[in-house]
Amino acid sequence: MISELIIIGDIFEVIGTVLIAYMALAVHEQVRHEQKIDRKVFGVIRQEKVLAYTGMILIVGGFLLRVAGGAY
Repeated sequence: MISELIIIGDIFEVIGTVLIAYMALAVHEQVRHEQKIDRKVFGVIRQEKVLAYTGMILIVGGFLLRVAGGAY
């Protein structure tokens, strides 16, 4: 049970990190494609904020699972 918490914590951390990285890359790609920051880009930024918050929650949740599993 304890080792499973550590594995689930690691999985949450990886998914969270990938979501935040994807969010940053998507916004940069939109700015590069548009060559300016306009309403369309701001719309993408608003949508990507959800992914960023989800990623942060997963990273913190993964850390808490690792602590509960005795990894630290």
